[in-house]
Amino acid sequence: MFSPVLFRFSKPNSFLVLLFFLSYIHFLPCAQSQREPCDTLFRCGDLTAGFPFWGVARPQPCGHPSLGLHCQKQTNSTSLIISSLMYRVLEVNTTTSTLKLVRQDFSGPFCSASFSGATLTPELFELLPDYKTLSAYYLCNPSLHYPAKFICPNKGVGSIHQDDLYHNHCGGIFNITVPIGYAPEEGALNVTNLESVLKKGFEVKLSIDERPCQECKTNGGICAYHVATPVCRFCHLYQHRSVSEVNTKESFSCSSLHSVHIPFDAFTFI
Repeated sequence: MFSPVLFRFSKPNSFLVLLFFLSYIHFLPCAQSQREPCDTLFRCGDLTAGFPFWGVARPQPCGHPSLGLHCQKQTNSTSLIISSLMYRVLEVNTTTSTLKLVRQDFSGPFCSASFSGATLTPELFELLPDYKTLSAYYLCNPSLHYPAKFICPNKGVGSIHQDDLYHNHCGGIFNITVPIGYAPEEGALNVTNLESVLKKGFEVKLSIDERPCQECKTNGGICAYHVATPVCRFCHLYQHRSVSEVNTKESFSCSSLHSVHIPFDAFTFI
Protein backbone atom coordinates (compact mmCIF):
# COMPACT_ATOMS: atom_id res chain seq x y z
CA MET A 1 0.00 0.00 0.00
CA PHE A 2 1.43 3.34 -1.01
CA SER A 3 1.17 6.37 1.22
CA PRO A 4 -0.47 9.32 -0.54
CA VAL A 5 2.19 11.11 -2.56
CA LEU A 6 1.39 13.96 -4.88
CA PHE A 7 3.58 14.60 -7.87
CA ARG A 8 3.32 17.89 -9.77
CA PHE A 9 4.89 18.66 -13.10
CA SER A 10 5.38 21.77 -15.11
CA LYS A 11 3.90 21.86 -18.56
CA PRO A 12 7.24 21.47 -20.48
CA ASN A 13 7.89 18.12 -18.82
CA SER A 14 4.32 16.82 -19.03
CA PHE A 15 4.90 14.85 -22.23
CA LEU A 16 7.95 13.00 -20.86
CA VAL A 17 6.15 12.24 -17.63
CA LEU A 18 3.14 10.99 -19.56
CA LEU A 19 5.33 8.58 -21.55
CA PHE A 20 7.00 7.30 -18.40
CA PHE A 21 3.69 6.92 -16.59
CA LEU A 22 1.99 5.07 -19.43
CA SER A 23 5.01 2.77 -19.72
CA TYR A 24 4.68 1.98 -16.03
CA ILE A 25 0.99 1.26 -16.44
CA HIS A 26 1.71 -1.06 -19.35
CA PHE A 27 3.37 -3.50 -16.94
CA LEU A 28 0.66 -3.44 -14.31
CA PRO A 29 -1.01 -6.87 -14.22
CA CYS A 30 -4.57 -6.29 -15.34
CA ALA A 31 -5.44 -9.64 -13.82
CA GLN A 32 -5.45 -7.73 -10.53
CA SER A 33 -8.66 -6.08 -11.70
CA GLN A 34 -10.37 -9.29 -10.63
CA ARG A 35 -9.96 -7.93 -7.11
CA GLU A 36 -11.83 -4.78 -8.10
CA PRO A 37 -14.33 -4.25 -5.22
CA CYS A 38 -17.15 -3.35 -7.62
CA ASP A 39 -16.85 -6.84 -9.14
CA THR A 40 -18.18 -8.18 -5.84
CA LEU A 41 -21.95 -8.72 -5.53
CA PHE A 42 -24.02 -8.00 -2.47
CA ARG A 43 -25.06 -11.36 -0.99
CA CYS A 44 -27.49 -12.06 1.84
CA GLY A 45 -29.25 -15.38 2.13
CA ASP A 46 -30.67 -16.22 -1.32
CA LEU A 47 -30.58 -12.59 -2.50
CA THR A 48 -27.79 -11.15 -4.65
CA ALA A 49 -27.49 -7.68 -6.15
CA GLY A 50 -24.95 -5.65 -8.11
CA PHE A 51 -24.98 -2.16 -9.60
CA PRO A 52 -26.59 0.23 -8.68
CA PHE A 53 -26.72 -1.30 -5.16
CA TRP A 54 -23.97 -1.50 -2.55
CA GLY A 55 -23.56 -3.05 0.87
CA VAL A 56 -21.61 -5.59 2.97
CA ALA A 57 -18.50 -6.54 0.90
CA ARG A 58 -19.57 -4.20 -1.90
CA PRO A 59 -18.30 -0.66 -1.03
CA GLN A 60 -20.49 2.42 -1.21
CA PRO A 61 -18.82 3.93 -4.34
CA CYS A 62 -19.96 0.82 -6.24
CA GLY A 63 -23.60 1.89 -6.06
CA HIS A 64 -26.00 4.80 -5.77
CA PRO A 65 -25.62 6.59 -2.39
CA SER A 66 -29.31 5.99 -1.56
CA LEU A 67 -29.32 2.29 -2.52
CA GLY A 68 -27.34 0.76 0.33
CA LEU A 69 -28.49 -2.76 1.22
CA HIS A 70 -28.17 -4.15 4.75
CA CYS A 71 -28.01 -7.83 5.62
CA GLN A 72 -29.69 -9.02 8.82
CA LYS A 73 -27.48 -12.04 9.47
CA GLN A 74 -29.75 -13.60 12.10
CA THR A 75 -32.61 -13.92 9.61
CA ASN A 76 -30.65 -13.73 6.31
CA SER A 77 -33.00 -10.94 5.26
CA THR A 78 -32.12 -7.79 3.31
CA SER A 79 -33.30 -4.30 4.18
CA LEU A 80 -33.19 -0.91 2.47
CA ILE A 81 -33.89 2.49 4.03
CA ILE A 82 -36.11 4.75 1.91
CA SER A 83 -37.25 8.17 3.15
CA SER A 84 -36.23 7.26 6.72
CA LEU A 85 -38.37 4.09 6.65
CA MET A 86 -36.95 0.57 6.62
CA TYR A 87 -38.14 -1.83 3.92
CA ARG A 88 -37.41 -5.53 3.60
CA VAL A 89 -36.19 -6.42 0.12
CA LEU A 90 -37.92 -9.65 -0.90
CA GLU A 91 -36.63 -9.83 -4.48
CA VAL A 92 -34.19 -8.08 -6.83
CA ASN A 93 -34.61 -8.68 -10.55
CA THR A 94 -31.56 -7.31 -12.36
CA THR A 95 -33.04 -8.14 -15.77
CA THR A 96 -36.10 -5.93 -15.32
CA SER A 97 -34.51 -3.55 -12.76
CA THR A 98 -37.36 -4.21 -10.34
CA LEU A 99 -37.54 -4.81 -6.60
CA LYS A 100 -40.18 -6.34 -4.35
CA LEU A 101 -40.45 -4.46 -1.09
CA VAL A 102 -42.45 -4.60 2.12
CA ARG A 103 -42.39 -1.99 4.84
CA GLN A 104 -40.71 -3.40 7.94
CA ASP A 105 -43.36 -1.94 10.25
CA PHE A 106 -46.09 -3.71 8.24
CA SER A 107 -44.57 -7.10 9.03
CA GLY A 108 -46.56 -7.18 12.28
CA PRO A 109 -50.03 -5.98 13.36
CA PHE A 110 -51.33 -3.02 11.38
CA CYS A 111 -52.10 -0.98 14.52
CA SER A 112 -48.47 -1.33 15.62
CA ALA A 113 -47.12 0.30 12.45
CA SER A 114 -45.47 3.72 12.57
CA PHE A 115 -48.32 5.38 10.62
CA SER A 116 -45.65 7.49 8.93
CA GLY A 117 -46.46 9.80 6.06
CA ALA A 118 -43.20 9.07 4.19
CA THR A 119 -43.44 7.94 0.57
CA LEU A 120 -41.07 6.35 -1.94
CA THR A 121 -38.47 8.58 -3.56
CA PRO A 122 -39.85 9.31 -7.08
CA GLU A 123 -36.35 10.06 -8.40
CA LEU A 124 -35.33 6.46 -7.69
CA PHE A 125 -38.47 4.32 -7.73
CA GLU A 126 -41.51 3.96 -9.96
CA LEU A 127 -44.48 1.94 -8.72
CA LEU A 128 -45.43 -0.83 -11.13
CA PRO A 129 -48.94 -0.57 -12.67
CA ASP A 130 -50.05 -3.70 -10.80
CA TYR A 131 -50.15 -1.64 -7.59
CA LYS A 132 -51.83 1.50 -6.30
CA THR A 133 -51.51 3.90 -3.36
CA LEU A 134 -54.30 4.42 -0.83
CA SER A 135 -54.67 7.06 1.87
CA ALA A 136 -54.92 5.88 5.48
CA TYR A 137 -56.41 8.41 7.92
CA TYR A 138 -56.31 8.19 11.70
CA LEU A 139 -57.23 10.30 14.76
CA CYS A 140 -60.48 11.06 12.96
CA ASN A 141 -63.60 12.69 14.35
CA PRO A 142 -65.49 9.72 15.88
CA SER A 143 -68.88 11.35 15.35
CA LEU A 144 -68.66 11.14 11.55
CA HIS A 145 -69.35 8.16 9.30
CA TYR A 146 -66.33 6.76 7.47
CA PRO A 147 -66.01 4.02 4.84
CA ALA A 148 -63.48 1.26 5.59
CA LYS A 149 -63.44 2.28 9.24
CA PHE A 150 -60.96 0.88 11.76
CA ILE A 151 -60.00 1.65 15.36
CA CYS A 152 -56.46 1.40 16.76
CA PRO A 153 -55.22 2.06 20.31
CA ASN A 154 -53.61 5.52 20.53
CA LYS A 155 -54.60 6.16 16.90
CA GLY A 156 -58.32 6.46 17.40
CA VAL A 157 -60.79 6.10 14.57
CA GLY A 158 -59.30 5.65 11.12
CA SER A 159 -60.31 5.03 7.53
CA ILE A 160 -58.71 3.88 4.26
CA HIS A 161 -59.78 5.09 0.82
CA GLN A 162 -58.53 6.66 -2.41
CA ASP A 163 -59.55 10.30 -1.89
CA ASP A 164 -58.98 13.09 0.61
CA LEU A 165 -62.58 13.85 1.52
CA TYR A 166 -61.87 13.36 5.21
CA HIS A 167 -58.57 15.19 5.42
CA ASN A 168 -60.03 18.04 7.49
CA HIS A 169 -61.68 15.64 9.94
CA CYS A 170 -58.62 13.57 10.84
CA GLY A 171 -55.41 14.34 12.69
CA GLY A 172 -53.01 12.24 10.60
CA ILE A 173 -52.56 10.59 7.22
CA PHE A 174 -50.08 8.21 5.59
CA ASN A 175 -49.93 6.13 2.42
CA ILE A 176 -50.14 2.39 1.92
CA THR A 177 -49.33 0.49 -1.27
CA VAL A 178 -51.57 -2.43 -2.23
CA PRO A 179 -52.32 -4.55 -5.34
CA ILE A 180 -54.53 -2.84 -7.90
CA GLY A 181 -57.34 -5.32 -7.22
CA TYR A 182 -57.53 -4.65 -3.47
CA ALA A 183 -60.61 -2.70 -2.34
CA PRO A 184 -61.22 -1.77 1.32
CA GLU A 185 -64.52 -3.04 2.65
CA GLU A 186 -67.33 -0.58 3.16
CA GLY A 187 -68.22 -0.13 6.80
CA ALA A 188 -65.89 -1.99 9.16
CA LEU A 189 -62.48 -2.63 7.60
CA ASN A 190 -61.19 -6.19 7.66
CA VAL A 191 -57.86 -5.37 9.29
CA THR A 192 -56.70 -9.00 9.22
CA ASN A 193 -57.13 -9.08 5.45
CA LEU A 194 -55.29 -5.75 5.09
CA GLU A 195 -52.37 -7.07 7.18
CA SER A 196 -52.11 -10.10 4.91
CA VAL A 197 -52.05 -7.90 1.81
CA LEU A 198 -49.40 -5.54 3.20
CA LYS A 199 -47.10 -8.39 4.26
CA LYS A 200 -46.90 -9.58 0.64
CA GLY A 201 -45.29 -6.30 -0.37
CA PHE A 202 -45.27 -4.48 -3.70
CA GLU A 203 -43.00 -4.04 -6.71
CA VAL A 204 -41.15 -0.98 -7.96
CA LYS A 205 -38.91 -0.27 -10.92
CA LEU A 206 -35.69 1.65 -10.57
CA SER A 207 -35.95 5.04 -12.25
CA ILE A 208 -32.18 5.22 -12.79
CA ASP A 209 -31.07 5.40 -16.42
CA GLU A 210 -29.36 2.04 -17.02
CA ARG A 211 -28.00 2.88 -20.48
CA PRO A 212 -24.62 4.29 -19.37
CA CYS A 213 -24.01 1.19 -17.26
CA GLN A 214 -25.04 -1.14 -20.07
CA GLU A 215 -22.62 0.62 -22.43
CA CYS A 216 -19.92 0.38 -19.79
CA LYS A 217 -20.40 -3.39 -19.38
CA THR A 218 -20.48 -3.88 -23.14
CA ASN A 219 -17.05 -2.26 -23.35
CA GLY A 220 -15.68 -4.45 -20.57
CA GLY A 221 -15.92 -1.89 -17.77
CA ILE A 222 -17.32 -1.94 -14.25
CA CYS A 223 -20.18 0.34 -13.18
CA ALA A 224 -19.60 2.49 -10.12
CA TYR A 225 -20.59 5.87 -8.67
CA HIS A 226 -18.75 9.07 -7.96
CA VAL A 227 -20.97 10.88 -5.43
CA ALA A 228 -24.35 10.62 -7.23
CA THR A 229 -22.95 10.33 -10.78
CA PRO A 230 -22.52 6.92 -12.45
CA VAL A 231 -19.03 6.31 -13.85
CA CYS A 232 -17.33 3.50 -15.73
CA ARG A 233 -14.14 1.91 -14.39
CA PHE A 234 -11.61 -0.05 -16.43
CA CYS A 235 -8.21 -1.67 -15.95
CA HIS A 236 -6.74 0.26 -18.88
CA LEU A 237 -6.96 3.62 -20.58
CA TYR A 238 -10.63 4.45 -21.06
CA GLN A 239 -13.08 7.17 -21.80
CA HIS A 240 -14.54 8.42 -18.51
CA ARG A 241 -18.27 8.73 -19.08
CA SER A 242 -21.16 9.91 -16.97
CA VAL A 243 -24.80 10.78 -17.48
CA SER A 244 -24.10 14.50 -17.75
CA GLU A 245 -20.58 14.32 -19.18
CA VAL A 246 -19.61 12.21 -22.20
CA ASN A 247 -16.12 11.96 -23.83
CA THR A 248 -14.67 14.91 -21.94
CA LYS A 249 -12.00 13.16 -19.83
CA GLU A 250 -9.58 10.35 -20.44
CA SER A 251 -8.91 8.26 -17.33
CA PHE A 252 -7.74 4.86 -16.21
CA SER A 253 -8.17 2.72 -13.13
CA CYS A 254 -6.22 -0.44 -12.40
CA SER A 255 -5.35 -2.22 -9.19
CA SER A 256 -4.68 0.46 -6.57
CA LEU A 257 -4.70 3.36 -9.06
CA HIS A 258 -7.97 5.21 -9.46
CA SER A 259 -9.30 7.98 -11.68
CA VAL A 260 -6.04 9.45 -12.95
CA HIS A 261 -6.98 12.02 -15.60
CA ILE A 262 -5.00 12.84 -18.73
CA PRO A 263 -3.91 15.51 -19.54
CA PHE A 264 -2.91 16.18 -15.94
CA ASP A 265 -0.66 18.26 -13.76
CA ALA A 266 -0.91 15.97 -10.73
CA PHE A 267 -1.76 12.42 -9.77
CA THR A 268 -1.97 10.39 -6.58
CA PHE A 269 -0.90 6.88 -5.65
CA ILE A 270 -3.32 5.31 -3.13
